Amino acid sequence: MMMRAAVGLWVLSAVICVGSFIPSNNRPNSVSLVNKANQEFSFRLYRKLAIDADSQGKNIFFSPFCASTALAALSVGAQGPTHRQLFSGLAFSSFLTQTDVDQAFQTFLQRANNPSQEDTSEGTAVFVDICFKPKPEFLQTLKQSYFTDVFNVDFTNATESADTINKYVAEKTNGKIDQLVENLDPNTVLYLISYIYYKGKWATPFDPELTKQDDFNVDENTKVVHQATLDVDEIGATAAAATGINIGVTAIRFPVPVPVLKFNRPFMVIIIERNTEEILFMGKMNNPTI
Repeated sequence: MMMRAAVGLWVLSAVICVGSFIPSNNRPNSVSLVNKANQEFSFRLYRKLAIDADSQGKNIFFSPFCASTALAALSVGAQGPTHRQLFSGLAFSSFLTQTDVDQAFQTFLQRANNPSQEDTSEGTAVFVDICFKPKPEFLQTLKQSYFTDVFNVDFTNATESADTINKYVAEKTNGKIDQLVENLDPNTVLYLISYIYYKGKWATPFDPELTKQDDFNVDENTKVVHQATLDVDEIGATAAAATGINIGVTAIRFPVPVPVLKFNRPFMVIIIERNTEEILFMGKMNNPTI
């Protein structure tokens, strides 16, 4: 299933010093190893979110690739226990080195940003306080492997810094997310952002004349009328990972036999980037009114 549009964002703020990475020879299979790890991370994170008490009966929608990209970028500047914890949390094999991971993500991002049928934009940005000086090799690796834009800001000026970040995010997400930052900690020295904008189409678009709204069955005793912020239409679907997601559009039967696609009960959705086979977005829609 090819979806129409989606946006993801992952943010990390740091108040720690940034260290250097330890180089090593790249292994031929490092891309496949990191890809496998990213898939494991995706489903591991989904399971954690699904069993959380606060998530019961609610919609779950997030971008695992956005999260793994941000954490992998952060690992470039980590050392010791912090670095080991990041690699473990990301399900990276003990055979993988930092250089392996960096080069794998460089490959993923290059493929994802290549012109294709889908409109996809992926990358990262780091906002560094004017009084903080990261190691040059840290920033160089981010630029080369994670397509990172680097900006200097004054975090003691919270309003101006927030405006700078929000304008950047709005531009990269085509206006889907325009108010990411509201309050900034004046002690922040580094703000790392990973973003995804994705726009695709159904393989076979629907006839608008065959589409209608219908009830959404939350459970055997509950029905609600469609109120969507995730719009599923004849062309595809529009979603924003940073906002709520609601679905309740169905295709109706017609005298001429045609395939029927109904979104009328809880379902899982996964959006995969075909060039990299990375899971860009995944989640479960439980209730379109939430």
